[in-house]
Amino acid sequence: MKLEAGGWKGKRGTALVQDEGDAAFIRRATRALAETGQYEIVTLRAGDTPIAAAIVLRHQDRAFYFKLGVDERFAKFSPGVQLTLDLTRHLCADPMIASADSTASPDHPMINPIWRGRFAIGDVLIPLGNNDPALALIHAALVSRQFALDLARRSTRLLRAWRHGR
Repeated sequence: MKLEAGGWKGKRGTALVQDEGDAAFIRRATRALAETGQYEIVTLRAGDTPIAAAIVLRHQDRAFYFKLGVDERFAKFSPGVQLTLDLTRHLCADPMIASADSTASPDHPMINPIWRGRFAIGDVLIPLGNNDPALALIHAALVSRQFALDLARRSTRLLRAWRHGR
């Protein structure tokens, strides 16, 4: 968290340590996750000096690359990119990991050339009670959405095949 706060995230005010609640939550969560092997900190060093570090969260066979921090004094050497490349090799070699996500924004300039795919992660919480009628409606909406996406994909493939078949 110190590396993150010492760079542009700290200047912008988005570093975890700058919000007492966020920092306390991450400290509690990482301690709890470390006890079950679901958390690790990956670090890139120049000698004894940490120049990039990130949190990796694990859930079942997935890994989530979370919160990268870099020492801005080493910016010209792209320590965040170097750490990401090392982490990519590390995760690809880990037989326990089937997939990984960067948790970066959709058009992230650093991560996109390295990790092209994204998991769909929801960020809406709808409090519902047991047997709430809204559950059936939400389920129907999700099934309909998936059907529409599948139909669009199939249609796109058919159109491309038709175009190339000319």
